[in-house]
Amino acid sequence: MNMLKLMRNFCGIGILIYAVAACTAEPDPQTNSKEVTAMEEQAKRRAPKPVEPVVIGNIRYEVIRGAKSRGFAQNGGVIAAVDIAKDEELWTLVVYRTEYDLNEERDVQEIYITKLTPSQDKSMLRVENEAQKSYMVNLTTREVTEIAD
Repeated sequence: MNMLKLMRNFCGIGILIYAVAACTAEPDPQTNSKEVTAMEEQAKRRAPKPVEPVVIGNIRYEVIRGAKSRGFAQNGGVIAAVDIAKDEELWTLVVYRTEYDLNEERDVQEIYITKLTPSQDKSMLRVENEAQKSYMVNLTTREVTEIAD
């Protein structure tokens, strides 16, 4: 009976020593926590630069930042028309759709608008994005046409 108690004590002490050793061990230099954190941060992207809105008459055309928080399927590629006098949104438009790779993080796949430019006759709005694509938006019909540069 004493031998059984002695073996249980040794097992208990062994488990305790192993647990303490695991908690106080130095991290593996190949997976240093600072390096892991740096790699994780690199996977995230920075917020897009603000895009200057375009004013035509009493309407301001602007990029909607964080469109997903407003119910859109994507963050980039969405604009709004705002009545300046009433400070009231008239309409929103998804200029282009983002195709997501399910094996990649969604935030790094977002394609944001980089520039808005009115046409000379002010009937269209040119929208440029990070993928070097350009679109023309008819401001009356809201029809979108991709243009080749």
